[in-house]
Amino acid sequence: REGLSDIYTVPAAGGWPARISFDRGPMIYWSDETPQWSPDGRTLLFERYRGGTYQLAIGSADGGPVTLIGPEQPANSGGSHARFTPDGSRVLAFYESDGSSWVLDPVSGAGTQLSIDIDSPLSWQGTTP
Repeated sequence: REGLSDIYTVPAAGGWPARISFDRGPMIYWSDETPQWSPDGRTLLFERYRGGTYQLAIGSADGGPVTLIGPEQPANSGGSHARFTPDGSRVLAFYESDGSSWVLDPVSGAGTQLSIDIDSPLSWQGTTP
């Protein structure tokens, strides 16, 4: 469907794609994008666009409800760069819209804004002693 996107998985051995049916509720416009696997392969981190905003989301790789994490951001603001920690216990996120960096809890959705901006969250070295 034009303007809408879903996330699918495809078996490594081949076969039909399976839609990961994340529960969106009644929305006119949505887009689930940029999925990334957690280190244990059980959950996905992705951006969920809805209406004029987006937020990071965590969902089970088997589908079902999601947990929205971090601050809500305006759509068309450059998106975010986010990664799980190597143990999967946290998510580091950098938001293009305001240049802020956050450490987020993928279970509760709570987060802490960092006092330093990390424009490359692909590495955790900048946040550890």
